[in-house]
Amino acid sequence: MRITSTLITAFLCVQTMMAHAQAKQPLRVFAAAGTAPAMKEIAIRFTRQTGTPVIFNFANAGTLAKQIAAGAEFDVFFSANETWMDYVEDKGLVAPSSRTVLLEDEMVIVVPKGKPSDILLAAPAVDRFAIGDPATPIGIYAKQAFTKLGCWDALQPRLCVGDTVHKVLNYVALGEADAGVVFRSVARCASNRVDIACAIPGELHSPIRFPIATAQNSRAEDERFLEFILSPSATAIFSTYGWSPVKTKGPADGTLPAQKD
Repeated sequence: MRITSTLITAFLCVQTMMAHAQAKQPLRVFAAAGTAPAMKEIAIRFTRQTGTPVIFNFANAGTLAKQIAAGAEFDVFFSANETWMDYVEDKGLVAPSSRTVLLEDEMVIVVPKGKPSDILLAAPAVDRFAIGDPATPIGIYAKQAFTKLGCWDALQPRLCVGDTVHKVLNYVALGEADAGVVFRSVARCASNRVDIACAIPGELHSPIRFPIATAQNSRAEDERFLEFILSPSATAIFSTYGWSPVKTKGPADGTLPAQKD
């Protein structure tokens, strides 16, 4: 009888340990590079509340979507535009019911810190103009805007192309480009390195929206993270980085309900 009791106790201990390990498996979040500062701050708060660590893969949304399509394991995808979210959803890789447009942003033209802000694209002073690769969200939006303005072809000889919005910003901040196009949120995070010359009117391009979704076969913890990132507490962090949150839900303090067994 004593042996049986010992075996049962040992079995229950193992089961408890396995359940605990399962709950603490890292959450794998694929997120657009421009969201990195805010997402890291939000992840710290999420881990404090839940004990679940968050591992990020930051890159441009197109690169992330292609990695997911190629079989990369992920739990949450946070895209900088809807086109690349459509791409992974069409392949059945995210749960459509979880998809939410979380943020909106706008594009601005930045110049190196302390340089004159009255930049004109046609001015001789602008020898190098930094822009995102046309396959990246920032590049897609910028090409739409400059095509509508009728100056896309004229810009080609001057373009300095980056594969992420942060590379575009660095070209300008380091003086390798005279001006460039980035998201306002990215420019605000680098206000000690660049100045905003002007905003690009929203009617010149598709709405800049940042959708988020969980993987098709999501875990409870993935949905818990999505719930947390939609809370007023998390969206307030996004606001401090220059985004306009679109969706919020849950308690104002961002506290999550206790996780169900």
